[in-house]
Amino acid sequence: MKRKGEPPKDSLRKKAETFLARQPEPPADPPVESLQQLIHELQVHQIELDMQNEELRRQQAESDEAKDRYRDLFDFAPLGYFTFDPDGRIAEVNLTGAGLLDLPRTRLIGRSFFLFVERDFLPLFRAHLQKVFATPVRQTCELKIRPRPEKSALYVAIESIAAGPGEAIRCRSAVIDVSARKRLEEDLREYESAIENSQDIIAVVDENYTYVMANNRFLQYQGLTRPQVLGKTIREIVGRDVFETLIQPNVDACLRGKTVQYEMKRTYPERGERHLLVKYFPVETPKGITRIISVTEDITDRKRADNLAQARFRILAAGQAPAISVPDILQGTLDEIEALTGSAIGFYHFLEAAHETISLQTWSTHTLQNLCTAEGVGRHYPISQAGVWVDAVRERRPVIHNDLASLPHRRGLPPGHAPVIREMVVPILRGGQVVAVIGVGNKSFPYDPADVEIAALLGDLSWEIVERRRAELALQEVHERAAWLARFPEENSGPVLRVDVAGNVLYCNPASMEMHGWTCQVGQPLPDFLHPHFGPALSKGQETHLDLKVGQRSYTVTFTPFSEEGYVNIYGLDTSERNRTVETLRKKTLELQHLTDTLELRVIDRASALTQANESLRQISVKLLSAQEDERKRIAGEIHDTLGSTLSAAKFKAGDLLQCGQTPNEARESLSAIIPLIQESIDECRRIQMDLRPPMLDDLGLLPTLSWFCRRFQTIYSGIRIEQEVGLEERDLPVPLKIVVFRVTQEALNNIAKYSQADRVLLVLRKRGNRLELVIQDNGQGFPSGNPASPPDLRKGLGLTSMQERIEFSGGSFALRSTVGKGTTVRASWPLPEKG
Repeated sequence: MKRKGEPPKDSLRKKAETFLARQPEPPADPPVESLQQLIHELQVHQIELDMQNEELRRQQAESDEAKDRYRDLFDFAPLGYFTFDPDGRIAEVNLTGAGLLDLPRTRLIGRSFFLFVERDFLPLFRAHLQKVFATPVRQTCELKIRPRPEKSALYVAIESIAAGPGEAIRCRSAVIDVSARKRLEEDLREYESAIENSQDIIAVVDENYTYVMANNRFLQYQGLTRPQVLGKTIREIVGRDVFETLIQPNVDACLRGKTVQYEMKRTYPERGERHLLVKYFPVETPKGITRIISVTEDITDRKRADNLAQARFRILAAGQAPAISVPDILQGTLDEIEALTGSAIGFYHFLEAAHETISLQTWSTHTLQNLCTAEGVGRHYPISQAGVWVDAVRERRPVIHNDLASLPHRRGLPPGHAPVIREMVVPILRGGQVVAVIGVGNKSFPYDPADVEIAALLGDLSWEIVERRRAELALQEVHERAAWLARFPEENSGPVLRVDVAGNVLYCNPASMEMHGWTCQVGQPLPDFLHPHFGPALSKGQETHLDLKVGQRSYTVTFTPFSEEGYVNIYGLDTSERNRTVETLRKKTLELQHLTDTLELRVIDRASALTQANESLRQISVKLLSAQEDERKRIAGEIHDTLGSTLSAAKFKAGDLLQCGQTPNEARESLSAIIPLIQESIDECRRIQMDLRPPMLDDLGLLPTLSWFCRRFQTIYSGIRIEQEVGLEERDLPVPLKIVVFRVTQEALNNIAKYSQADRVLLVLRKRGNRLELVIQDNGQGFPSGNPASPPDLRKGLGLTSMQERIEFSGGSFALRSTVGKGTTVRASWPLPEKG
């Protein structure tokens, strides 16, 4: 078999004969010794030629084998290898590259790679080729390609370098499918947004108790910045005592693989004492459990609701116990309010005499036992002589004085009165008038609306009990007075009749003749409303009580027969007011019971929802940690592949320059070759920095940053035109809102590029009244109203939800309007602080 590249034997034969013909004729009849010597030399040369031929055949076989190995490595490499000419036509491609473009290799040779690049990335690939052919330095870029219109698009990373002599120079490129990495980056951004905007306190701690991650909620509660937390230990943040007695044992249990949950109380500088539900989740790594995720839920409101429901139950139970007096109920109410609000002093006042006079009903138990020796229960004095707490009476609303000493109209305290640092006073209103006030004071931290709600709810409940007790006492007095007046009918303010067995009136007092609408007369029959009940009462022969309604008034009518004397006494007790009071109390009791049931249901629902949310957050936290590690790996790879390789090349060139003795001109040429490498490193640093956070946002402000971002966006997505309308100046923008507006704009424009198929975007940033307004409107395909998660990628992640949470978390409002075929409008607004 003739090997590839081996010349034909006939051709060699002809060349040899031609060569021999050109040689001079040998001398005639050479000597025998010369012939033998010549034959020996020829035989030796023949053997040498045979050996040389054998070596050439062996080398040819090795060369062919090496070519086959190279071809296999080239074709079956996991990367796509392309060779491009300066116009981007494919000169050579391996099987993996052909697989990326989903076409046979024979159909790709000679075709332009631009045909497979998405429209928005065409300028980027064109610039990439220009850089490759303009410099010997390796160039990289990322593109979005689509093998066929019906196929899904792919994200690819291209690394290229020019190679070849003279005019035959070509661009050799390695093409890698990075679609999975891109999806991972998007998921990472969504996870980070979910964690950062979570209402729970989330952190990640390593096995050395050092914080490696903390979300915004954690920083807000601690009152610290992220650099002040990351790299610090738990002991440094929470203190030695709390760490060693409570936190460290639970963290150690979690590092051993156990999921831990416990409750604790923690006092924060700006929030006061909070009840916390802490959960630790172990994170498995190839080295074992080296990190844990801490998810802390502030359950202060839930605890407060539970404690409030229990306090209401205790007050209601006390109100239904006849042995417990009204002062004891009021004092118990103050004790409950003190405990729930963390106060150290409390008082309960009634208003009397046309709301001009107040009377102290009681102090709280703690106040009486430990603090106050001033004049106590039963003291009456005009409102005009009261202190600043009486503002609640004048204004008919709760008042809070968290810095009592700074009030200009503050009065002094009576002798023996406990010192008051801060106070909260809540009025109790009935019929638009203040009937009582409840005051508490000396909480360790400022009072807030939640404290007002507790005092108002328990105060109203206690007043309902007071009114019911008053009504019961009044009714008891009425019955006692009625029994007394029954013996003296003339003095009885209610109707009194004496009737014979035939039903004729023998006697009637003035009240039965002139009042209450009874109009009875001696000698006349009983009125019609009484007559049907007279016979049955007489036949029973014992006292009978009936409730009757006469006109608009209600009566309890008592029939007392005296059979031996032959008459019946009838007593009427006007119960109209009592019945109205009882009915009012009944309705109030039902309302309170309904509120209690509703509150309990809300607590149960909230607990269930929080449990589900915690589980979701745990899963998100685990995914976030994994995504962070992948992102760090990606960034490290970028730095190694770009900055690392470029700086290494610069280092080697500088080393060569130092080691080799060169002329000044040669040294200048070597230095000139190093400068592009250094500039490339600088460009890579800037690119990575700009991707993480644009520094111009801090240096120049939001408006220049938005302009830069829009220009960059239009460079990448050349088919989308952005129109900007800015109606304010940089000084009008609050600093905390700048990053929020930028991130919302960034997310909205990225969504438009991904899903909308729009070619025009309107970006409006303006000041309307005392609010900052951001509007982003596109003319894309839109989606059905009320279903913003229609695109598949939005269903997988947080999508517009993360944007909404970022806006609302910063104190703004969010609105979304979309119509199929007409585009989408995102609108956000924030209140602007008043300028003093």
